[in-house]
Amino acid sequence: KHLFGRELEFISLKELEKMMAGSEDDMWLGHGFVWEKRHAQRVFEIIKRDWHTFTAQEPLIKKTVRVLKGKKKEDPMGQTWIHGVEPK
Repeated sequence: KHLFGRELEFISLKELEKMMAGSEDDMWLGHGFVWEKRHAQRVFEIIKRDWHTFTAQEPLIKKTVRVLKGKKKEDPMGQTWIHGVEPK
C-alpha cells in the first residue's frame, strides 16, 4: 500500500524545538520505527520481485513543468518503497 511512497509530513518549529531540546548538535530526520524481523522479511519479499514496477513514477504535471523549465530530473536518494515496509 505505501510502497509508492508517502505524502510529506510537516511539524511546526515549536514542535521541532521541543523534540530537539538538549540535543542541539543532533539532526532530526523524521519519525521512524523499530526495525524488526518482519520488516526484513518484507524487504526480502519485495526485492525478490521486480520492485521497479511499484516505485514512484514522476507525476505527469511535475514532469511537464520540469521539461518546460528546462530542468533535469533529479536522481532520488535511495528508494522510496523502503518507507512502506511499516504500514503505520
